[in-house]
Amino acid sequence: MSKIILYAPNVHVGGGRVLLENILEAWPEDCPFHGFLDSRAVNLPIPFNSFISWVNASVISRFTSDYRLSRYAREGDVVICFNNLPPLFKCPGKIVVYMQNRNLIEAISLREFAAFTALRLVFERLVARLFRYRVSEYIVQTPSCKRCLASWYANLSSNKNPIISVIPFVKPLQFAGTPSSNDFVVNWDFVYVADGLGQKNHKRLFDAWLHLAGEGIFPLLALTLCETETELLHIVDSMKRQGIKVENLGRLTHQEIVNVYQHSGALIYPSIRESFGLPLVEASQLDLPILASELDYVYDVCKPVDTFDPNSARSIARAVKRHLNVIEKLPKVNSPEGFLDQIFAMVNKDVVE
Repeated sequence: MSKIILYAPNVHVGGGRVLLENILEAWPEDCPFHGFLDSRAVNLPIPFNSFISWVNASVISRFTSDYRLSRYAREGDVVICFNNLPPLFKCPGKIVVYMQNRNLIEAISLREFAAFTALRLVFERLVARLFRYRVSEYIVQTPSCKRCLASWYANLSSNKNPIISVIPFVKPLQFAGTPSSNDFVVNWDFVYVADGLGQKNHKRLFDAWLHLAGEGIFPLLALTLCETETELLHIVDSMKRQGIKVENLGRLTHQEIVNVYQHSGALIYPSIRESFGLPLVEASQLDLPILASELDYVYDVCKPVDTFDPNSARSIARAVKRHLNVIEKLPKVNSPEGFLDQIFAMVNKDVVE
């Protein structure tokens, strides 16, 4: 009998973890679950009648798990690679790659990433490119990600068009009320739910908060950075010493993140690249106002109340001021006569001096 095998090593935190939980919770009871799961992904809702191989966080364990997968799968099986990559070893059955990481398929510099992360991305890009011929179908979450993947594939293989399906999914949030309800208190003016990867653009967001502080505007920003993001946390500490209102809540459970949404005035999302943007979807479900980058991935999943240029801290700051109903003073536009009056006044001043 054919089976579906979910291959998900290295999926244990963030949006990938949330989507993995969604799949496991929705798995039909009459269908045995066959999975290769990350050993760090504790407290997963494991389906009844499961056959699981746990994968440790080491190169040897990952390599061995790929080999075990090649021996475990049979003709007629469907292998869903939830880790963005095709198998290292030839694997019977249909290989479906669920692509959730645009860093693997976009021609971007890796200088914005930490050294270890950049090295891992170099290796994963190589695997994605070398073994793409093993993939029967790709699944992505948004139309913009589909275009990105199609362009990447076309640049590598001019004689083959891959099957790319757009199948976004997320479990509806369980909540009581909305952030606008009288029962809820706004503890944070803005929240940014994101890890510290380079494309998340935290430094430019911090620059925007510095611009606002320079104008005497001090909205409270909540972040969800983990303790390993030392460089960003040092910047946060420096900003707090300057009186800028920013609070790092640390790594949160998904339910804790939902609670933060419900006590925030708006979601701000300056990320430069996203395959999905789960916080955007969740904020939309909660009717939480969204200020986000003026990029395609945003419009794929939500309707922001305002947008900005993610490469400009001033643009981000201006969007924040618009949302806070802060009127921005514009420079006076002179008439030609007024301009000449100022020029002549400068000349007369120089003559007197």
